[in-house]
Amino acid sequence: MLGKLLKYEYKETAKLFIPLNAIVLLITLLWTGYLKISLYDANGQGVLQVFFILLYVIGILALFIITGVYLAIRFYKTMYAQQGYLTHTLPVSVSATLNSKIIAAVSWLLLAILVCAASILILALGLSGLPSSADMQRFQEYFCLMFGMELLPSIGIVALMLIGFCFELTMMVYASLSVGQLFHNYRIPAAIGAGVVFYVIQQIVSALSLFAVGIGYMGYQTVTFSTTAPQLPESDLYRHIFLTTLTLALLFSIAYYVICHILTKKKLNLE
Repeated sequence: MLGKLLKYEYKETAKLFIPLNAIVLLITLLWTGYLKISLYDANGQGVLQVFFILLYVIGILALFIITGVYLAIRFYKTMYAQQGYLTHTLPVSVSATLNSKIIAAVSWLLLAILVCAASILILALGLSGLPSSADMQRFQEYFCLMFGMELLPSIGIVALMLIGFCFELTMMVYASLSVGQLFHNYRIPAAIGAGVVFYVIQQIVSALSLFAVGIGYMGYQTVTFSTTAPQLPESDLYRHIFLTTLTLALLFSIAYYVICHILTKKKLNLE
């Protein structure tokens, strides 16, 4: 049943997100083509350059804003508004319904990030051309130095962080809307208030956790400074920061999911 729900979610949301992401890539390709032409034509600089810059910035902002806002509105309408009557009369569990919406939302957020990264890469390649083997070697050395491990594991950590960020953001918004639906009046302001509380708590816990990691690292460096024991490289600190951030994202996401599940299953308050 989860597969059918996912298929329906992707079918409905793709009507907006596929054209939206395609437009951003099209703007990128047009601007890249213009930049290549303007390199050989000094008279080509000017109004068109400003136009493409504004168009590109607006396109990227619209991509993320529309994606986030639409996913939040769709979740609220299909779960807690009048459309929720149809959603919750389906012979499926609350878990299956939530999972389908979460997976679809995280997928579209990841796609938006990938499209943004791809557009920046296209622009960079359009301006400077393909990187040389020396450039690729320096990039690999930088990555390995930062994470203290090989390139592929380092890229894996970055990919997991992106997934964790999208999942955590999605769950925080959905948990806020789940809290907001408990109120008969002023549901949206209540959801925004819940989101602010969640965000503040999350920032406090994250700051304290990262501070503890930094203190631990500095303490170890101080202890080993006057001994023969080798000091930890900075890459070890970076790796611990990334892993701590990833762990916190997972824990907060689980907490938000539990809130969504409990409130939807036991405290459902449809309009």
